[in-house]
Amino acid sequence: MIKPRRFRVLFVDDRHYVHNYARRLSKGMSHAHAYSPEEAEKLISARLKKIDQMRVQKMKAAERARSPQRRAAIKKQLASIENMRDSPFDLIVSDINMPDMHPVGVEFARGLRQRFPKMRVLMHSDDLEFLADLEEEGIPSAFKSRYDQKGTEAQLKKRMMEQLRASRRSGGANWKPRGRAS
Repeated sequence: MIKPRRFRVLFVDDRHYVHNYARRLSKGMSHAHAYSPEEAEKLISARLKKIDQMRVQKMKAAERARSPQRRAAIKKQLASIENMRDSPFDLIVSDINMPDMHPVGVEFARGLRQRFPKMRVLMHSDDLEFLADLEEEGIPSAFKSRYDQKGTEAQLKKRMMEQLRASRRSGGANWKPRGRAS
C-alpha cells in the first residue's frame, strides 16, 4: 500500500505565541518555524539542498539499476524530486506585518511567488492595509487575523487545510505518495 507523505508547512512570524499556535495546528504535518523572512530563506535553501542530495542519490541508483522496471520506477521518483524543487514546502504561512519590517512580508510573498509559482502561500495580518497590498500583488490567500481573539486559531487551521487540499487536488509540485506498494 502506498502511504501519502505528510504535508510540509513553514511558519514565518516574529511572535513566539504564533509559533505555539502553529505547533498545535500542524500536528500530523512536517513543519518548520522561522522568526523572519531571512530565516525562512535559510530553511528553504536547506530544503532545496536536501532535495538536490536526494536527486543525486536517485541518479546513482538509476545507474546501478539492472532491470528495466527498476529503472522506470527510479525515473518516476526523479521526476517527483524535480517537482519538489518547484515547491520545497507544500504551504508557507506567514505574517505580513512584522515590526520594523514592512513591507518585508509583502516583498517576501512576492519573492516566493516569483521563485516558486506552484507553492501555496497563506499570508495573514491584523492590519487591513497590508492585506490590500497583497491583493494588489495578486496574492489572494491573505486573511485578517487577531491571535488574541477566540476562533482565530480555528480560522487559520481552516485556511491551511483549504490550501493543502487544493495543493493535493491540483497535483501540487510537492504532492507525491511515499512508501512502497505492497
